[in-house]
Amino acid sequence: MTSSAPLPRLPDYSRPVTLAAIPGVVLLLGGVLLGAYSVFVAAGNPYLPTGSDADLPGTLGRFAIGFGTAVLLLQATLCWSRRARAAGLGNPAAVLSPVLLVAWVVVTWKLRVLSTASRLIETHAAFPQLPTAVAAWILVLVGTVLCLGTALAPPRVWTVERRPAAIAAGSGVLVCAVVAASALYLGDDSRFVDASTAADAVAPSAPHRLGTERSRFTVAADDRVIFGGHGYFVGSSKGVTAYNADGTPRWHHLRPDATEDTVGHNTDSMRHFPAENVLLTYWHRLGWKAFDTSTGRVLWTESEFSRDSGRFGRVLPDQFGAPFPARGEDGVLARYDARTGQRLWQVTKADSPCSSIPTFAMTPTAVYLVAHCPGDEVVTVVLAMSPATGETLARREIAVPARTPPQVTVVDDAVAITWALGSDEPSQLRFGSVRQLESAALTERVHVVAAADGDTISRPAGGQTLVLHEPAANLVREIPGWQRNWDYAGKPILTADEIMTIDTDVIRTWRRADLVETTAARRLVSCTPTRLVRAAGRTFVVCGTGAGSMQTIVVFRP
Repeated sequence: MTSSAPLPRLPDYSRPVTLAAIPGVVLLLGGVLLGAYSVFVAAGNPYLPTGSDADLPGTLGRFAIGFGTAVLLLQATLCWSRRARAAGLGNPAAVLSPVLLVAWVVVTWKLRVLSTASRLIETHAAFPQLPTAVAAWILVLVGTVLCLGTALAPPRVWTVERRPAAIAAGSGVLVCAVVAASALYLGDDSRFVDASTAADAVAPSAPHRLGTERSRFTVAADDRVIFGGHGYFVGSSKGVTAYNADGTPRWHHLRPDATEDTVGHNTDSMRHFPAENVLLTYWHRLGWKAFDTSTGRVLWTESEFSRDSGRFGRVLPDQFGAPFPARGEDGVLARYDARTGQRLWQVTKADSPCSSIPTFAMTPTAVYLVAHCPGDEVVTVVLAMSPATGETLARREIAVPARTPPQVTVVDDAVAITWALGSDEPSQLRFGSVRQLESAALTERVHVVAAADGDTISRPAGGQTLVLHEPAANLVREIPGWQRNWDYAGKPILTADEIMTIDTDVIRTWRRADLVETTAARRLVSCTPTRLVRAAGRTFVVCGTGAGSMQTIVVFRP
């Protein structure tokens, strides 16, 4: 027979405790939602290495979700706690609440939340995942503390008037909104960036003639200058500034407070990809950034190119040709889209024609795989692949009895494959296109290629006379009057109309059609030239810095 005896009357919560529990529940809800945003939506920092520091944002966000959900479920069970106590089951909430609080303290101590978060904020670029995770962690803590009183006795929310309850709930919503907004503000890295953009426009083409000196400008000796786009780019530890060819600033992307210990710009990392109008740079403790060379707009930061460092190795430097972003190491090559950072195709060791580790050479028109395949007959296999798809365009097998793999060099469009053989044996293959790969003959004398655009300028190894080799016309012509080694200065330049080169402290030009020197050599006053570059309707001459702290750039224009 069921007893009809009334339940014992238990003391109700006091009004202040109830009013404290209402915003506490709101803060718990806000902490759970903000933790979910941190884990599933907020962007992380692509630079963070593996380890406890890198794991903190995700771990803290998941902890806020789990802990906050547990406390909310505990609050939901309190409506049955009066009956549980009356039935002699005690007060489970009074036991579980301290256990949850102890768990929060243990996890916080184990993660070293404050010290790790402070270290990440001080030394890395701001990113939303960390501050939103910390904010969720704080909201869950404060919400739990406000709800502790509810564990002492069952709550009686209905004893609080509607207006005070609404004010208490509204205050909790306001706190959540302020904390979330503050976290998003702290995670906004654009606060530390001074950036400007420009309107999109077609860049001037490179000139066909040298012309006359029009102007000079200077940049710091420690800065790196890359010519291209609408003029040139100057990289420093603070960032990148793009200039028009006339020297007027076009766009910039700088971090004025950057230092070597924080998010500084690595000038040696700068890569310009003219075919895709992209400037790629690396930032310490932040990662890669790709810019549109015309507008300065950031195209991407985190991408497959950023994430593939462990899989495909290092970024291929300029001596591999690299007219587009690529990673490669130990016979592996991955080619990327400069505009998106996504991997287009890849070549692994399994794709090599034989078991030896291949070498790669890249030009704007093809990617060449060179494999030295020893066996009954030593063969060097050369594959020409499409830069866009990786599809094989041509294949050539060359029987050369070399014991060691050949040396592969790239200059502009030209590739030279050189075998270490006796002087009376064929020892070099030079070609500047896929068609030339199939038809080029082995030469007995090794040439050092200086410039190429289909035709090549080269000199015999150990010699000083430059020759122009024109495969289409089957011509080899000596450039008259040039008897110096260009290695100490800038390499020659081939244009549609002229051949330009540096000779000590002068610039010399020849008509390309008949190789007649066009004008008297132009002497550069107060300048020891080290580099000759064409871009944006100008020819730029980079002068050596000497003992000074500035480097001078001389500008020529037709």
